[in-house]
Amino acid sequence: MSICLSIAVLFISGLFSNHTLDPVLLPRFLVLSIFVLGLVFVITIQVNSSRSGIDIGVIKRAIFPAFICYLAISGLSLVNAINMAEGLFEWLKLFLFTAFFYSAVLIILKNKNGIIFLVRGIILTATFLSALGICQYYRLAFTSIPGNYIIYATMAHKNLYASALFLMLPFAIYGVSRFSRFWQVASWIAITSMSFSIFLARARTVWVTIIFATVTVVVMVFLRHKESIFLGWKRWFRFNRSKIVGGLMLLIILTVTLVHFNDETVNSPPTLGKNKVSVPQIAPFAESVWSLNTLSERFFLWKKSLSMFKANPLLGVGLGQWRLVFPIYGKVQRFRQSDDGLAEVFFQRPHNDFIWILTETGIIGLLSYLPILGGAIFYALKIFIKSDESDNRALAICSLFGIIGYMVIAFFSFPRERILHNILLMLNLACIVAVYHRSFPTPVKVGYSKILILNCLTMLFLIICAIGGYARLESETHLKSALAARQTGDWRTLKSEIDKADSSFYQLDPASVPLAWYRGIANYSMGQFGEALDDFKRAYQIHPNHIHVLNNLGTGYAQAGDYEKAATYYKKALEILPEFDEARINLGVIYFHMGDFAEARRILMSLGRNHQDVRVSVYQKLIESEMNEPI
Repeated sequence: MSICLSIAVLFISGLFSNHTLDPVLLPRFLVLSIFVLGLVFVITIQVNSSRSGIDIGVIKRAIFPAFICYLAISGLSLVNAINMAEGLFEWLKLFLFTAFFYSAVLIILKNKNGIIFLVRGIILTATFLSALGICQYYRLAFTSIPGNYIIYATMAHKNLYASALFLMLPFAIYGVSRFSRFWQVASWIAITSMSFSIFLARARTVWVTIIFATVTVVVMVFLRHKESIFLGWKRWFRFNRSKIVGGLMLLIILTVTLVHFNDETVNSPPTLGKNKVSVPQIAPFAESVWSLNTLSERFFLWKKSLSMFKANPLLGVGLGQWRLVFPIYGKVQRFRQSDDGLAEVFFQRPHNDFIWILTETGIIGLLSYLPILGGAIFYALKIFIKSDESDNRALAICSLFGIIGYMVIAFFSFPRERILHNILLMLNLACIVAVYHRSFPTPVKVGYSKILILNCLTMLFLIICAIGGYARLESETHLKSALAARQTGDWRTLKSEIDKADSSFYQLDPASVPLAWYRGIANYSMGQFGEALDDFKRAYQIHPNHIHVLNNLGTGYAQAGDYEKAATYYKKALEILPEFDEARINLGVIYFHMGDFAEARRILMSLGRNHQDVRVSVYQKLIESEMNEPI
């Protein structure tokens, strides 16, 4: 079964779909759900056998209650959720990762060579992903794989690609220490190719992570073994000098031969055509596409997110709700200059996992999450300090390197959202927990009946994960077809595809646009104003802080003759984004129809007589005639 873990990592890392907006998230979620379900089923069968070699007592280790506590607090936070469907999906993701960790620990404990098989599989996976990325960068192959900016391999984005490679780096480093001959050479090749790919990706967060994690681990090792470290280094260097020199030469030769700077990018997010209605930018990673100053932008997100936390300190706004609540705190729909002109950017995450957890699950949620990483660090340190086996100490150092690095990445990015990143983190934690349990055994036993109940409940929720994952995958497939129909103005097809996509499992697209909003646009464009208003009302229930939902809901009420309600929703949109000209124009028009010409003139004058919207000049002239004075 240890080999199954390696195969799963390799398979999932190469999995993507051209039929979904986010090419990797849902396909990998579905496959991982089915895979873990199979693992737990096999474990349930084997655990009753005295010859199985599975030590169930490991679940008494403190890290397991920490996982359960975090799951419970995250579920409890959903009492504050605006959109329960999104919150439940995020909770199922957390459960899936917890179940994978549980399975991985038991599998590694069952086989003493489990870590070896796992490390070999990750070495092959790292080399595979690095080769994909390098081929993409030099336009040799694989450029048709969906993603934002080359280089990204199968990760959809270069920063996610670089951070995934980093999380594989500790396993490859351990391979250099643990293996000999072929697999040691393979480990060096993996390290070399990963380092080069990370360099090409120009992911500054990962560069900082490597430096910080390396310095931290080196200092920790030095402080603990400052007297014997020099003797140990001399012995290691003397007996492995040729291997070290060979590895370093391989790194230098490949880097010097291949590296050159190339600023061209391909596979940029599609730019949607202009439309007479209010239209948001659609891209799962839209917030990182045109950033000119990402660090200052992160400070902005963090500051506003902390304001959100202060308003909901205990349980937060609810798991999966940050992107729904943030606009009212951050006025985040700012405008940036892209290659195609002004584009709206809808932030989906705060680019800091710790703040993300804090805002969504409150201080209680964050305090229940930190012991998971803190416990793993404690285990690794104890193994490094007290273990008599050099392999165990090497694994502990490599795990520390990976965990500390993950925490740095999580401070500037969003690895908790991505499937492969969590798989790699859980495998790192599983290895260190398994080694700790072997090194410091406990006589605690767990009854088979309790494990049977636990595994049956786990399998039940994993079945729900698989069903939900498949339903969301199908919905996003139809959504992508709907967006293609919208670009061509095929409103009937758009409506039909949205009807298939909209479900209890899937109500928001990756850019936080309610699916009901798309159907409303289709109905409005076909002159079915009553149905459009109903759709915009439902979209408002799903996401009450989306400026386009508010704007079009106001338009729906205006079309129905309810100008007071129309003005209310236009004002709400302008509270979130004062620069939202579409809502400002609509509000001015509403005041004109209500007979408040002075207010209409004030609003439309703020846009300027030369505003590109034809309605502005038309209504300015109408106001002039009504008030008998020039504007």
